[in-house]
Amino acid sequence: MILFEDIFNRAVNLFDDPDIQRAYELNPVEFSKTMRPYLINGLGMFANPTTVSSRFSDYTEAQGKLEVFDGDGGATYTLSTVPVDNSVMSFFIGGTPDPLAEYDPTTQEVTFSTDVPVGTRCSCEWYYAGEFKADFTGFSSNISPSFIASRTKDILAHCLLLGWAENEKNFMLDIRNILTDTDFKLHSPANSVRAKTEWYQNIREGLNDLTQKLSWDLWSGAIGGRQIGK
Repeated sequence: MILFEDIFNRAVNLFDDPDIQRAYELNPVEFSKTMRPYLINGLGMFANPTTVSSRFSDYTEAQGKLEVFDGDGGATYTLSTVPVDNSVMSFFIGGTPDPLAEYDPTTQEVTFSTDVPVGTRCSCEWYYAGEFKADFTGFSSNISPSFIASRTKDILAHCLLLGWAENEKNFMLDIRNILTDTDFKLHSPANSVRAKTEWYQNIREGLNDLTQKLSWDLWSGAIGGRQIGK
């Protein structure tokens, strides 16, 4: 099993852009909603090794809920729903992100970082992006399932970025929409994206390197690994 969020967490650093990092930190729900279709679309780029890539056809659907409260002068509010395990959460006071707010699963209470004035709306949204049901049993005992899962998360992170680039020629558009919708602005749009051709090529080469390494690891593990070259 591999959580979509684990892949998103690895992918965000590959963008190497402060605006994307900022959106990821201030509105994780919208960020995850934006990334999910690109991950699904990018799966087709994970072609080899087929003994691993063929295990990613089965995945769970996304779930989520937005709850809005009218401020009563306090900081704590109780959710009417129970967030799914491994969900991300976004918090807002009057349309402004509150990344310091906290959720207590034992009481189902959200505590904002400051009291919410009477008449001001605040909100909490939780979102579970899904998970791949793949398991990595059946390989050589020389290769642990956790090792394969870790390598695969890196591969899928690269696939996500390529899916983004393939399906969105101006691949800052969705991030700009996230930032606009939550009432904060890009601080340097002109410097947000590296040269597109070079960036895309680097990600493509990174994906090829990762899949080749995984293929080698599986092959060498199957025949004894350490005996090669002796």
